[in-house]
Amino acid sequence: MNLLSDKIIKVICWTLLHSLWQGLLLALLTGLVMVLSKKSSSAIRYNLLIGIFLFFLTITGLTFYVQWNQASGVAMHPSVLHSVVAVTSTEWQKAVDNNAGTGISFRQYVSGFMNYFNEHASLVVTIWFIVFIAKLVKIISGLAQMQRIKHYRTSTVPEFWKNRILELAKRIRVSREIRMLESAIVKVPMVVGFLKPTILIPIGLLTNLSPAEVESILLHELAHIRRRDYFFNLLQCFVDVVFFFNPAILWISSLIRNERENCCDDIAISESKNKKQFVQALVSFHQYNLQGMSYAMPFAGRKSKLLHRVKRIVNNNNQTLNYSEKAVLLVCLVVFSVAFTTIRQERPASSNTAGRMALQHNEIQKPLRSAYSRVLILSMLLNHRTV
Repeated sequence: MNLLSDKIIKVICWTLLHSLWQGLLLALLTGLVMVLSKKSSSAIRYNLLIGIFLFFLTITGLTFYVQWNQASGVAMHPSVLHSVVAVTSTEWQKAVDNNAGTGISFRQYVSGFMNYFNEHASLVVTIWFIVFIAKLVKIISGLAQMQRIKHYRTSTVPEFWKNRILELAKRIRVSREIRMLESAIVKVPMVVGFLKPTILIPIGLLTNLSPAEVESILLHELAHIRRRDYFFNLLQCFVDVVFFFNPAILWISSLIRNERENCCDDIAISESKNKKQFVQALVSFHQYNLQGMSYAMPFAGRKSKLLHRVKRIVNNNNQTLNYSEKAVLLVCLVVFSVAFTTIRQERPASSNTAGRMALQHNEIQKPLRSAYSRVLILSMLLNHRTV
């Protein structure tokens, strides 16, 4: 990492570290959304999850901006995280120093944590960068493979299906040019490409299934094209690579993929008006398990996910959190609660420092009424660095 300055290395390191607690906080919000929206439509759930996902990216970008300004000694604009600016890392460090003689405090643990990562920021970023490059190469090779299967061992479909796909596209309000090919490589139907989308169908599918079942499958794939899911799926893959170490974001990303398939299932069912027929088409592909095609939009995924999709369609009930997910989120909630309580209970011993903290408390009293502002104070404990 000699190509990067010490400043940018520390900024990247702390941005990545902050993304962990930020992701956990948004995971709690996601869990609440999944529980409260159990009876909502898949489109509403998908939009809510996308909103949380994009909010995380925004917060991460803002965190990078804050870290960069602090590393450069630039004062932040008052409109940007005013509540965070009011409590500076210098004051927090003074509070730690004033409590040094009274025993080991929570802030002293945090101070040791900060010092460790200040000293080893280069190592952290180097390890992250190596894994990031390896996973990025995997994405690029996957995209190259997608382009290859569009042209390798493919054949045109019969004239009937060429005309039928155009009729279905018009019916589902897709105005873009759609190609449909039979492939000797793919195991399940899928959409490949964004600018020039192509629907790949396994050889033999058109003759082994009834025309009605094939149409249900095509409606599902056309729904992906209408919603432009291929592009956002690529964005998700890139974000997953950047935050490969963040289990909360990977979990939220997996929920988005599940709801995306549910949205397309609902569109296909609403257009075909035959739920039983669509379920039968899903079940017909349960024996296929496509490996290494996470950058395409396959019709049938893994067997476990396929089972959840069928249950949701048959029972008209969205999937909620399982016991393990609830347990993990509960632990995260307890950890955040203990951290907030500890921070609020610990007060600096020095009267001068106490006076300064009281003035700052008055300045940020209103912003601190929100739960998120309190978490930002925890963030400030981690912001102290030697740059």
